[in-house]
Amino acid sequence: MRFYYIIAVLLLTALSLSGQSKKKIRAAEIQVKITWKIDYVGGQEVKRKEKEETFTTSGEIAEYIEYENDGSTKSHIKYTYSAEDNLLKEVTLDKNGSVEQTIEYTYKGKLKTEKRTLNPKGIPISKKLYEYKFFK
Repeated sequence: MRFYYIIAVLLLTALSLSGQSKKKIRAAEIQVKITWKIDYVGGQEVKRKEKEETFTTSGEIAEYIEYENDGSTKSHIKYTYSAEDNLLKEVTLDKNGSVEQTIEYTYKGKLKTEKRTLNPKGIPISKKLYEYKFFK
């Protein structure tokens, strides 16, 4: 079940970023984007932080935090990139900030060749290999 939750969060992250392309984020020099939600309770505005996204100078997402209605952390993912902006690592943290799982990526040039999922102790729990065939 936790796996499906993480996949859903990653998909939502990708969808939420589609409104602001890397190019636009980089051009506007956006470092952090905070999304606020305002509910109306008894005619009064109740404002709460819904999510916070931090970006690298090249416009890649560096950190994604989604919040519960009470302000506690719902999901928290940190991203690490290579100098070529290839995603190298995704670290999912639990509500207390402890590592829940790590996903590491390996590349050959610009092509992803491997994806490894590690448990909180850094022990591999799964691996995917990517093979490419080219037109000749």
